[in-house]
Amino acid sequence: MTHTSPIAILLCAGQGSRMHDNRTHKVCYEIAGIPAIRRSLSHFRRAGVERFLVVVGYKAALVMDCLSGEPGVQFAFQAEQKGTGHATLCALEFLEKTGYEGLVIVAMGDKLIAPRVIRDLIEKARNNRKKVVFAVQPKAYNPSGGRIVMKNGRVYGIYEMMDSYLLSLSGCRSLEEIRTAVDTMPLNPKKKELLLSKATNMAIIPSSVSLAGEFFTHTEIESTPFVNTATYLFDTTSLKTALEQVDDDNAQGEIYLTDGVNRLSMDGGCDIVPLEDQMEMLSFSTLEDIETISDYYRGREI
Repeated sequence: MTHTSPIAILLCAGQGSRMHDNRTHKVCYEIAGIPAIRRSLSHFRRAGVERFLVVVGYKAALVMDCLSGEPGVQFAFQAEQKGTGHATLCALEFLEKTGYEGLVIVAMGDKLIAPRVIRDLIEKARNNRKKVVFAVQPKAYNPSGGRIVMKNGRVYGIYEMMDSYLLSLSGCRSLEEIRTAVDTMPLNPKKKELLLSKATNMAIIPSSVSLAGEFFTHTEIESTPFVNTATYLFDTTSLKTALEQVDDDNAQGEIYLTDGVNRLSMDGGCDIVPLEDQMEMLSFSTLEDIETISDYYRGREI
């Protein structure tokens, strides 16, 4: 990795359907009087990041208007939402046209990340010369997060919760057994429907998955102490090469950014930065989340 200041890619193209409110885009809702996306940029700037590429799609004009006047901001368009990996590829293609080949931080637009976490990502990437460094949090903070698969202290990659649950269905001998098993899983109805559809359309459900040359079962994956926060620092060239090899053959039919991470993990090329406190990364999916986070930020530095 080079020592240039990274560009932050912020993924803001999704619909945010759980908000159940169409007044504006999800990232434009105010948190203690300031739009969430502007707060996010402020945190990045305090960590030394000054350039931003915001990926827009749904209600793109609202996001762009919200960021009007913010220095160092450019936009890339994701016409069709096909997952975080696809959104990131849209950003990388934009950067390639500008000739940029430095570091990139990829983060979600609906998260407020503490400057300490951003600084530590940059420092660890530079010191350890890894192709990817990403922030993780204890599983207790977010039980539905992508699992950080580890063995003997080494990070082997990230495996999505839905795909982990798919592995657990390998012992089922009938459609009825699959239905019963899925029904008992701690998933919302939409995810249960997706998982059931995927499982019933597979000739054979695998009992394990290979990550960086090692095989892991559902039980081994679920034993992880950490889950993903979807906040990464990449070497741009390595990331683009990895994502171009990723397909959508997974439980949700999307191009996962995590699959790109896993390709970069093959030679031990990844490392993690654990959160020190749950408040170092605050996500919002509902209006209630917005109000809760607003209560935390009232009276605090932007």
